Amino acid sequence: SHIAGLDREFTAGMVLLGMVSGGQASNLCTYIANGDVALSVTMTTMTTLSAIFMLPFLSLVLLGEVIPVHPAAIAWSTVSVVLLPIALGIFLSRLAPGMMKHGKPFLPLVGVVSTVLIVLSAVSRSHML
Repeated sequence: SHIAGLDREFTAGMVLLGMVSGGQASNLCTYIANGDVALSVTMTTMTTLSAIFMLPFLSLVLLGEVIPVHPAAIAWSTVSVVLLPIALGIFLSRLAPGMMKHGKPFLPLVGVVSTVLIVLSAVSRSHML
């Protein structure tokens, strides 16, 4: 960013973007690509939870100031966006395996729509501020 002559705000944005985990979108992409979803979920959860400590530290080192985080909000976000949908899927697979077998082809579409709605929600909240 220094070589490109970017403003401090753009530099901060680049650093912050590089420090956040892929979240639910990376798990969805892994599922669609027939990758190791369990590994993806584990990595997403660990990187998201480590952000509680690493984001303030790395922002201090790279930007010269601490960016505060809200640990409870990050933990709840991880649970609600990553872990609850997985738990619901496991529960439904055991409760109604036939229904889940017929619904499985539609799950990537449900995941994409859910991701779009989550992003739209975040963007709309940021514009309200």
